[in-house]
Amino acid sequence: MLARSVEDYDLETCWLKYRAHAIAGLILAVPLSLGVEQTERGDEMFGAMARRAAEQVAAHDSYQAVIQLKV
Repeated sequence: MLARSVEDYDLETCWLKYRAHAIAGLILAVPLSLGVEQTERGDEMFGAMARRAAEQVAAHDSYQAVIQLKV
């Protein structure tokens, strides 16, 4: 980001926003899966997508990050 002339954006803020916005993957997994034709392969893919997003949210305490950001 610094190479692209971004200023006043420290590592702590970047990490906090990364953690908070990780929830987007979990939020998107369900509605996206409802908008496509159901197949065994698709079910596995969306299941993995939701599971991995949930693991990321849990591992990085994303809900606490959202509270800290007051988003």
